[in-house]
Amino acid sequence: MTRVLGYTRLRLRSIASAEEIARFLDDLERAAEIVEPASVESLVPRDSDDDPVIAGAIAGRADVLCTRDQHLYDTTVLEYCQTYAIEVLDDVTLLGRLRDDEAAGTADRP
Repeated sequence: MTRVLGYTRLRLRSIASAEEIARFLDDLERAAEIVEPASVESLVPRDSDDDPVIAGAIAGRADVLCTRDQHLYDTTVLEYCQTYAIEVLDDVTLLGRLRDDEAAGTADRP
């Protein structure tokens, strides 16, 4: 994850400092649930490196897979995820839903 967040294209979009990114990753690591996904069939057209993302979402019983990776919005991928009740959303859509749920008082509370 540190490698990905260091990509030039992402660094240009972000105003976060290296320390803020490190803090974010530490927080994410503490909140994360580590799962051991079973192997998944080749599913993601044009980017088989994304197949483990789908396998991890399934193993972790995710409700939502939040991504901007356009390969994961392929109809085949969306239909496959739907069979596991996993919704694929971009960050803006997910944030909007979370804010709507919070405003309505229906957000899950830990």
